Amino acid sequence: MQVALSLLRVLLYVARPKTLVLGNIPDSNIYRNVEQYPNTDTVGGVLILDLGAPIYFTNASYLRER
Repeated sequence: MQVALSLLRVLLYVARPKTLVLGNIPDSNIYRNVEQYPNTDTVGGVLILDLGAPIYFTNASYLRER
């Protein structure tokens, strides 16, 4: 039972990864989550994402919707 639950958890993690929008901290080369650091600057015309899992066919449509 524990093995099945662990496998299900891994599949959900891959299928629905955590996604963060990143912004640049002024006067630095550091990019952080814009929700956690509201003073970050976004790059015009570019969306920078931090994905919590690799992109696979199982999560591609989920990421496109996000």
